[in-house]
Amino acid sequence: MKIAIRALTIASVAIWIFFAAFSVTLIYSAGAIKVETSNFETRLDANRMMLFLKIQMLIDNGGLYDLNDMEIKIELYDWYESLLAENITFVEIIPHGSKVLLTSSLTADLSDHSELIAVSSNPLLLRYKIKLNYADILPIKINGNTTLTLQGGGA
Repeated sequence: MKIAIRALTIASVAIWIFFAAFSVTLIYSAGAIKVETSNFETRLDANRMMLFLKIQMLIDNGGLYDLNDMEIKIELYDWYESLLAENITFVEIIPHGSKVLLTSSLTADLSDHSELIAVSSNPLLLRYKIKLNYADILPIKINGNTTLTLQGGGA
């Protein structure tokens, strides 16, 4: 009986050590992931009825685990929360130790939103939603937003 209890104790301690080591590497790896917006452009076309938005993001996975099934959804709203445009960018895998440059583009037809063009300074709401699986076991969702100001004559 003592041998069985000792074996269970050793197995339990080994499992807890493995779990603690995995947790430490998971936290370290999460801190090693860097996301930078390297390019952010907005402009109106010549007749001022189309808005073009281009966002480039550099994702540096300096961690020990892969990022899987990353989905980046970008939505552009007017100040009254009417959806103007949306885009979804999907990346199947970002291996550990690698960098990926993602470009998302939105084109919004403003012909039905002439009030956005008539005023010289118009706030727009840009929302982003990022979903991914981290280390093949941890689903993560990140939501955020920022405001853009549409300047008369071009942004």
